Amino acid sequence: MARVELDREWLVKGAGDVEAAVERAAGLEGLRATRGPNGIELRGGSQLKLRLSGSLFARDDYLPRSGLFYRSAVPGDPDVERLTLHLEEALGFDLLGPVMKHKYERVLDGAASAIDAAITRTVASVEAAPAGAPPPPPPPASTAPPASTATAAAATDAAEPAAPAQRSTADELEHLADLHARGVLSDAEFEAAKAKLLD
Repeated sequence: MARVELDREWLVKGAGDVEAAVERAAGLEGLRATRGPNGIELRGGSQLKLRLSGSLFARDDYLPRSGLFYRSAVPGDPDVERLTLHLEEALGFDLLGPVMKHKYERVLDGAASAIDAAITRTVASVEAAPAGAPPPPPPPASTAPPASTATAAAATDAAEPAAPAQRSTADELEHLADLHARGVLSDAEFEAAKAKLLD
């Protein structure tokens, strides 16, 4: 099995200091956020803790993962910016068993959903990057995120993040409740997401 990667993009107007919201959301998901010349570098987990606990029974926050969040201009529209998020497992192996792959898909999707909710609350106008749109330019320095070979999720609608097919309604409700309990989702956002999920 290939590495687990996840990419999401948003087209936004009035982004302001969206980086601060992304840093807070990433921190709630157990990711350390460091601003750098390429954008915000995200890192979390520990290979040592993962190995000591036994990888299949490890807590989710032990899973080594990394990512990059950056913004770029949209050619031809000076009011719109493209926000790009790239997350990937950082275990260091090219092969993952199905259980670990599913764990990583769930954890990366949870982090991306939390960041998506933070962006949606922060910016004036949000849209998903249209399918078939030209890819965004890489960040300014040479350490652009690697090209996706096995993308866990494509660009999704910011108001409706897609969940992996393996997640049940109960899993989704549990994830929403967790985000609400940690303050990532407001009461109104939680109720709206829950109602949509149950419809």
